[in-house]
Amino acid sequence: MNDAPNFAEIDRSYLIICANSALLCEIRPNMRQLSVEYFKDEKKIRLYFFYDTPPTQDDLDSDVEGIIIAEMSAYFPLAMQWEERSVVLPYPQRLPDVGICVYRRYEPSLPEDL
Repeated sequence: MNDAPNFAEIDRSYLIICANSALLCEIRPNMRQLSVEYFKDEKKIRLYFFYDTPPTQDDLDSDVEGIIIAEMSAYFPLAMQWEERSVVLPYPQRLPDVGICVYRRYEPSLPEDL
């Protein structure tokens, strides 16, 4: 993309817009949350994929995470480093507060003691 911002211009709203664009038609039923972190000094974006169950063989074959990263990378400088972390965290376990949450599926509220 010719209009990619430089590393200093990348902010929270830009990350959210780019991630949401990349997520179109890529959300799977077992995805609980997708969060993104930007490390300006390291020129790196880290994506966290939280799943209810391990990804299916179909998910692995279609490389959903790779597709999302490839779609997002079109909006950023070529020198950007990308890192993904996949975590299986079955409901009702609480999701961690990490990075900027760009997708979170609806889940009923849990009692505070869980």
